[in-house]
Amino acid sequence: MWAKQICKNTGWYPKGLALDKHGNVYTAGNFEGTADFNPGNGIYNLSASGVEMFVSKVDSSGGFVYAELIGKDGLATPFDIATDSLGNLYMAGEFKWAPDFDPGSASFTMTPNGGKDMFLLKIDSTGNFLWGKQIGDIYDDRMQSINVSGSHLYATGYYAGAPDFDPGPSVVTHTSYSASAFVNEFDLNGNYVWSVGFSSYQMFGTSISSDNYGSLYSCGYFQNTTDFDPSASTYTLTAPSGGDTYVCKLGVTVTGLLHHTINSNISLYPNPAQNEIIIKGTSPEEKIEVAIRTLQGQVLITGLLMGNEHAINIKDLPEGCYIVSIQSKSFITNFKLIKQ
Repeated sequence: MWAKQICKNTGWYPKGLALDKHGNVYTAGNFEGTADFNPGNGIYNLSASGVEMFVSKVDSSGGFVYAELIGKDGLATPFDIATDSLGNLYMAGEFKWAPDFDPGSASFTMTPNGGKDMFLLKIDSTGNFLWGKQIGDIYDDRMQSINVSGSHLYATGYYAGAPDFDPGPSVVTHTSYSASAFVNEFDLNGNYVWSVGFSSYQMFGTSISSDNYGSLYSCGYFQNTTDFDPSASTYTLTAPSGGDTYVCKLGVTVTGLLHHTINSNISLYPNPAQNEIIIKGTSPEEKIEVAIRTLQGQVLITGLLMGNEHAINIKDLPEGCYIVSIQSKSFITNFKLIKQ
């Protein structure tokens, strides 16, 4: 019906494509030099100082709507994009250095935690920046694929170390000493809902989709033996030498993913602390498991407790930053703890 040419006379590396309910077409990727993003007779140039990220929109007939340069003064790569029912655009990928993710006159920079971090962005139907989120550790992490279904935003990719998968004030970590796949759910404001980390060896999530019955489907690549069941049960697959592909189905309302639900009634204080911390707000009738571990995932203190207030001695911990995990049958809550 039609074909259009954009980014004429420049290096162009397309990564993602999405449609909205009106048939508008969105593309995202990287480019370098000066590129004309208007596929018609007009000219709309964007200029990159290096290899930088773009997003463009054409209507259902291929007519130019907008193009934006995103990630100035850094290195950001989008790997997937998706739209919601209002025509908002979501972008996911990885970045390093400190790029500016706001394509407008304002600035919104994010700085990685060491290696490459994941990013998740939301842009409205006219190309205006709405928000940006990041997830990452000292190692390389990537958000490879996203899917929007109603009010749900699902993501997959890979991580290493112990990144915090909640971009908000709470802490939800998964630990892996090699690249491992994850599945994450956010709401459409970028707020954390739940996550699953497959603590495997060389496992990369590459694509994610959903159906109308509350199930998720993810696929990717894995090596060795991996447990694909995020609940207390196990379901293992073993790859042949050299690795193999996988397809995994998760029932969001069935498989017990709510074990990552945050309990906002629990508090931890003082923080920073020197000798002792107090955990308050747990149910007196419910057993809870407390674990304090390093950012690399090494568990240093554990305990099984009952009651609504608990004192934990941390006097012998070296000074530094730790993760305190508080878990029961119905929830898990994490805090970052600074030991002075």
